[in-house]
Amino acid sequence: MAKTYAELQEQIEKLQEQAEKARLAELDFVIQEIKSKIKEFNLTAKDLGLATRKTKKQKVTDGEKPKSEIPAKYRNPKNKEQTWTGRGRKPLWVQELLDSGKSLESILIK
Repeated sequence: MAKTYAELQEQIEKLQEQAEKARLAELDFVIQEIKSKIKEFNLTAKDLGLATRKTKKQKVTDGEKPKSEIPAKYRNPKNKEQTWTGRGRKPLWVQELLDSGKSLESILIK
């Protein structure tokens, strides 16, 4: 006799529980084996394709300029490399321009 839908669902649930228990039982062994191979072959995260993106600090030390994910909205007319997104605290050069009577619109990147 064929099993009912409810019986099959119950069987699936029990099998999933068994599978998870087996996975957890094997997990420690697998992790130790992987760690052993990493140590044996002196592998790095980069070797394994797991290297994370560079942090801003790393980019600066590598000679690269850190990239902002938000496009710059304002540019310092005296130094074109200095920009500001318009978010967060105003850079000193922006505050100095505002104090001298200029407006943000005058340094807006068009």
